[in-house]
Amino acid sequence: TFNTPAISTTTTYYAATNNGSCISTSRTIVIATVNALPATVATITNATKCGQDTATISATALAGMTIDWYADSTTNIALQSGTATGINKFITPIVSTTTLYWASQRNLTTGCMSAARKRVTVTINSKPSAPAVTSASRCGTGTVILTATLPTNPTGTVAWYSLSSGGTALSTSASYTTASISATSSYYVEAKITTTGCVSASRSLSIATINTLPIAPTASSASRCGSGTVSISATPGNGQTIDWYSAATNGTLLLSNSTGYTTPSLTTNASYYAAAKNTTTSCLSATRTTVTASIIAVLAAPSSLTGTTTICPIVGTLTSARYTTVAVTGATSYSWTIPSGAVIDSGSNGLKIKVRFVTAGSNDSIYVQANNGCLGTKKVLKLTTTGCATTPVIGKIKYIASNELLNSIEISPNPTPNSFKIHSSSINNESISARIMDIQGRTLTSFKTNSIDGNNFGGELKHGIYFIEFRQGENTKTIKLIKL
Repeated sequence: TFNTPAISTTTTYYAATNNGSCISTSRTIVIATVNALPATVATITNATKCGQDTATISATALAGMTIDWYADSTTNIALQSGTATGINKFITPIVSTTTLYWASQRNLTTGCMSAARKRVTVTINSKPSAPAVTSASRCGTGTVILTATLPTNPTGTVAWYSLSSGGTALSTSASYTTASISATSSYYVEAKITTTGCVSASRSLSIATINTLPIAPTASSASRCGSGTVSISATPGNGQTIDWYSAATNGTLLLSNSTGYTTPSLTTNASYYAAAKNTTTSCLSATRTTVTASIIAVLAAPSSLTGTTTICPIVGTLTSARYTTVAVTGATSYSWTIPSGAVIDSGSNGLKIKVRFVTAGSNDSIYVQANNGCLGTKKVLKLTTTGCATTPVIGKIKYIASNELLNSIEISPNPTPNSFKIHSSSINNESISARIMDIQGRTLTSFKTNSIDGNNFGGELKHGIYFIEFRQGENTKTIKLIKL
């Protein structure tokens, strides 16, 4: 063997055989071939990725050449060896930071490598955080405005989607107005760095909530007699309250969060409008319920009231007095008021009545009012009480007051709001029965006793006029009772 000196071109050498004393007469040609080194790789393609990932880089080999890939500029251990000329690609392992790779051009025939390697860079850019978002809601069908806020650093843009991944961007504005929706919907937004184009690894969820509108409330109109305020009301559903307005749409909010509303003083009918409001969402019903506050005119008094004015107050009389008034325009009925010691036999709401007087007082009157839902002005007829010449009968009760004990019986206090008390100044061993009757002579209760002085009774009676009848043998005494 023979190691040549350093040579830069192909050089011919000659080998002769030497047996120790003699040399061959001819020599054999031995050529030391020097192959040219391939040029350094000229064309490369770097790669840029967002966040840790694999990357594809490439270099272009000349004809008859291929590309070998290395992790640095000097090591002899290739990461990947090429087998063909042209564009040669290398898929890196997953990298999380910017990483350098090196491409060397190799002659497929001679195996010679380029004297220098070409650097190829895989740039790893960080991904932005997902944007901060605000959800929003509305009452009923319509658009909803959603907003997103980018991370403070670096600057960039956002993109809105209807899907959590993939899909087509709906908008690239920070504020996004949805299409008209009728049900709660989800939207997703990602951040994008302007300089690198990197988008956030995930998208933030923003919810457009559609709250159901309440149903318009049921309501109660109201009326009053003559000018003044009117109290109207509406009934909300569960979890609702009522807002009151001056008009069926728009208008002025008169009162909020109240099932009832008292109008200002009115002289004519007026309409108000009740909207149901959800106490959680504050959503109002799509429509409002009309509530009417009616002013009913107070009718004038009838122009006349005629009938018997001289009364003989006899308990249990069967004779009726007749009273007549005249019609009032707008009246639907008539209301009669008679003394407490009288009974209407017929015609209690018409233009004529028949009255039977059981008792009467010196200041008693009969009056009538026209009624159209409100009682009108009174027409009064003053009565005159006179004495009676005959002894009346109520049922089979005889008014014979000859017995000394019965004559001595008195009731006090009378009138009273509490109990009545019996007082007697005479003593008699004969049994006395007593019964309490209403103004129509019907027995309410009865009792029998040998001693009546100091007895209390009537505490349970309601206010009104009653009679107590005492009977001893064939003798009776009746006393009128007034319960206040």
